[in-house]
Amino acid sequence: MTQQAAYEHNGRPVSREAFYAIACDPARSVAVEACAGAGKTWMLVSRMLRALLDGAAPHEILAITFTKKAAGEMRQRLQEWLEAFSHKPLDELTAELISRGISPERALDRREALQNLYRQMLASGRPVQIRTFHSWFAALLGTAPLALLQAQGLPANFELLEDDEEAVREVWRPFLHAVAASPELRADYEAVVARHGRVVKTLGDGLMAVFDDGENAVDTAAEMHESLERIAPVGLPRQARIPALKLKVALSRGEMVEKDGDCFGDAINVCARLLDLAGDNETLAAATLVDILSSEQRESFRSLDRLHLRGRAEPVQVYRMEGRRFGDTVSTM
Repeated sequence: MTQQAAYEHNGRPVSREAFYAIACDPARSVAVEACAGAGKTWMLVSRMLRALLDGAAPHEILAITFTKKAAGEMRQRLQEWLEAFSHKPLDELTAELISRGISPERALDRREALQNLYRQMLASGRPVQIRTFHSWFAALLGTAPLALLQAQGLPANFELLEDDEEAVREVWRPFLHAVAASPELRADYEAVVARHGRVVKTLGDGLMAVFDDGENAVDTAAEMHESLERIAPVGLPRQARIPALKLKVALSRGEMVEKDGDCFGDAINVCARLLDLAGDNETLAAATLVDILSSEQRESFRSLDRLHLRGRAEPVQVYRMEGRRFGDTVSTM
């Protein structure tokens, strides 16, 4: 089986060192594709660090992200790095610079500059600009001439929404009414939900999705595992894998009630308990789902016998998806 390289540059497999030498170089314009947990924030903050070392003033650096949480994490990480580097021995700073794509020879020349960078940042009085898209747009509008805003029909005074729940309701309801009123749109919407599922809510770094077809739910779970294997193939040495990327999936089938952006029902409770039992990079499914699958799909599941789940009087027949294991972890039950 052909395994995809963990790092690529313009379609060519490269080493980790070569990848970060390119990605962390602030003199290059780069676009990085990577999944959650792969280290994109580390790379972005490393680019800021190297730009500062190359002589950029803090206020000349602008980083834009989608959420206040992400912006806060980037700001905190840069602050913590600079403070920690100000106290580290020079030989450790050399290793820090090399890990961010600087050659060993140049790292020896730049390590003292890295050690002094925190004091320089504090003395500058103007921090690195790390904003959300919305706050950046607001800043641009705030500096626009009043005549321009009036000509474009834009308000002179406004405030950013901290909670978009009300705005989502205002947009979502008309959208659903428009879909329901059009046979063509309704057919498209139902086909998309049946094939790809519908996200009901997010749960930290997880999510809950519903499917109209059990086989499509199984296919989606398999595709997620395969995506992780392409990022960090099983055949790679342990030290070359990405340990932060782990996936647990629980599947069940049954009636449910959806209310106020949440779902309730026996199938939901079973999935929650199965997630507690699942090992890293493992998919567990209840018999209520496995029993309605095609014979071909059922062959990919192995019975784990009837298990007692917390909160249920009767045991539940549980199956594990085989052939979708990632890494060499094992489940514990």
